[in-house]
Amino acid sequence: MVISPVIEKFVNDRNWDGLSQLFQRMSNAEFRRTEKVVRDLVMPRLDNDLFWETYHHLLVFRHQAFLPAITAIKRLAHNGELSFDSPSASALSEYVVNHLTDERMKMVRMAIGLLETEEQISGLFSWLRIDQPGQRASALLSLNTPIAYYLLFQTLRHAEGERELVLRCCQMLIRKSDDLSFNMVAILREYFGLTELKNTLSLRIQPYELSYIDSSYANFEHVLQGKRPR
Repeated sequence: MVISPVIEKFVNDRNWDGLSQLFQRMSNAEFRRTEKVVRDLVMPRLDNDLFWETYHHLLVFRHQAFLPAITAIKRLAHNGELSFDSPSASALSEYVVNHLTDERMKMVRMAIGLLETEEQISGLFSWLRIDQPGQRASALLSLNTPIAYYLLFQTLRHAEGERELVLRCCQMLIRKSDDLSFNMVAILREYFGLTELKNTLSLRIQPYELSYIDSSYANFEHVLQGKRPR
């Protein structure tokens, strides 16, 4: 059996009972192969609404097997077609929050590196109700991009009284040992007055430059790249 077209027909027909029955008839080896087919061949072809509806039914059937299917989000994100606000996405959010609470950070870590814009990453956090600054910071620190560091900066800005969190983030950034991360530490050191950190960084931020950094993503990225304010 060529399984991909068969699964695609069940999905396009929204025949979820038929899809579940198909899975149940498979041997363990067949089901393991099918997991990959669903993730790599079926899910990337779906539009936004059908993507979330399909993912919902896959998680209900066996979330341990199909949780990684969220990585198929990459095409929707790249094409600018991704939405976390559709009815099917909202229904899935309720299911995950209520029934798969402990899986949310796994989902974030699988998907976050495939997203391309500030809106997409913020949407992912809101969709899964990842509201704690520490959780957001942990996920963002897994990336090494200007967008991720800007969202980390914004997360820490709004985390009132979380000085220890900021310091932990700086320590993790320092351990990355790359120029972008060192520049991020320089920004955080000056913005939050982290005198505990020795100022041995090549990028020096002047106090008057903080309002420039704070005013827009473009300005933040400009300084993060090691350039002086325009």
